Amino acid sequence: MKYDVIGWTYDDDRYPKTEEKCPFAVLNAIKKCIKKNNYKFSGEEHQNMSYGAPVLNNGKKYSFSRRGWGEIMAQVWGNDNPFSYSSFTDALSLSKQVPKSGYNIQDFLSKKQLKEIIEINVNDEIYNYFTKNSIIYLYNNKNEELIETLNYLDNRDKLLIKNKNKTKIRSVAFVDYRLNDTEEDRIDFYKNYVCNTTDNELKKNALQKWQNIPMVLIIKFRTRKIKV
Repeated sequence: MKYDVIGWTYDDDRYPKTEEKCPFAVLNAIKKCIKKNNYKFSGEEHQNMSYGAPVLNNGKKYSFSRRGWGEIMAQVWGNDNPFSYSSFTDALSLSKQVPKSGYNIQDFLSKKQLKEIIEINVNDEIYNYFTKNSIIYLYNNKNEELIETLNYLDNRDKLLIKNKNKTKIRSVAFVDYRLNDTEEDRIDFYKNYVCNTTDNELKKNALQKWQNIPMVLIIKFRTRKIKV
């Protein structure tokens, strides 16, 4: 999808429509805008200031919890002080560089205008995997470069897959990018990191274990294949 941040507004404004579920491609567009413009502001500001909520060219604004916004900022800028996850959650005035409030509705695009074909050139193994399966799993610790290429892939887009003299195009039904954690991982992290107040070494090891869990990009294709 050709997503782009076109402005910023109050989180609780009735218009444009608030979207609380943020797709993979939208999140990447928001992060790109934050990094390009050197924005650094907290979840507190996201929820309460006129420049807090991003408005995208799909005609929607996106709303997050304070912690959710803090996590986005920390992913862009890292977790080193003073720009830590906790600071991005609650602190004010982390930087003088904040967005200007406002947007132009003429910059909104239709669903048809937002659709696009994303092209990838891959080796034999990846080509066969993408063309013979209806659901694809890509882990960031093994496929970082390919995931970066697919940053703006979204529902209703088409993926053009090339390998030497072979080409296929597949319609995308669903895209998700999430932590590949298990219930056991969550229990371990909660017990040994969140609830642990005495054993610093155990706390450190639990955090490191959690940070080493890979992210996974999940792509579900429509069952019908289109040749080009």
